[in-house]
Amino acid sequence: MKELELKMEQKDQQMQKYMEFAEKQMGDKDKQLEQYREFAEKQMGDKDLEIEHLLKEIDNLKRLNSK
Repeated sequence: MKELELKMEQKDQQMQKYMEFAEKQMGDKDKQLEQYREFAEKQMGDKDLEIEHLLKEIDNLKRLNSK
């Protein structure tokens, strides 16, 4: 009986280690996804600024052509 209890306890400890590992992996993935999201937002912001600049250039060229 003691042997069975010992095996069950070892299995519980092993499962706990797997669960801790899985939780750490998920935390790492969440951090990585957050970094990707921040990078994508920065890229979109940079593109928005670039588009705004190009639109101003187009307006300037239109004004020059209409003179």
